[in-house]
Amino acid sequence: MSDLRRLGARAAPLVAALIAALMAAPGAGAADEPDRYKNCVLLVTVRPAEAMESALAWADAGGGVPARHCIALALQALGDYRAAARGFHRLAVELDHAPAEIGAKLYAQAGNAWLRANQPKTARVAFDQALKLTPEDPDLLIDRALAYADIKDYRAAIEDLDAAIRHAPERADVWVLRATAYRRLGEGDQAGADIAEALARDPANADGLVERGLLNLEAGEAAAARRDFAEVLVLAPDSPAAELARDYLDQLDKAEPP
Repeated sequence: MSDLRRLGARAAPLVAALIAALMAAPGAGAADEPDRYKNCVLLVTVRPAEAMESALAWADAGGGVPARHCIALALQALGDYRAAARGFHRLAVELDHAPAEIGAKLYAQAGNAWLRANQPKTARVAFDQALKLTPEDPDLLIDRALAYADIKDYRAAIEDLDAAIRHAPERADVWVLRATAYRRLGEGDQAGADIAEALARDPANADGLVERGLLNLEAGEAAAARRDFAEVLVLAPDSPAAELARDYLDQLDKAEPP
């Protein structure tokens, strides 16, 4: 996983925004089934295999679009990312006459599943399709930037992050992502400026502090880097950023003379 993809990963799926839209879509099934869909989605998060069995039975009984969306979510939760991506894509194509937001979110889900399947080029195509429908969505621009980063096209990633910043300049996470891309290109001054902007907006941003620590390391400022990594452990001790901070602190400890 690239640095940018780790930073850009979003824990929550896009399900919440899709529930009402999918239930209103053609082929959604009986009008009294929204609760069944919500329950299926919830079950995916705790017992995905059981959710898969339930969704398959529901689909066989005519559950339509919501049932098949729950199947795709269950496949993703079970780690079958390719099958999940294909399921999301089929739904997006099938609902091409639905409101643009529905298709965009389904293509985005397909793209994120392709990223998890380590197919960033296919993911980028899915995000292209999503952005055709909702071109100013900063989350989609970030998603496509992550796909570009996975194929090490950091310039293209930066272009998408530039656009995301124009639409959502208040988001510290986007500034951190762009700083990472600039660092990967060896452009430390620009990366440092972006991290300063991110931490001005969110001083407790753990990913931003890790990124600043890495920039300090590259600049030969080991003591400053150590302070950044140590601060992450205080602010977010159970986060993925903290795991990285511990690794870097261990490396610093090993590099010090006895």
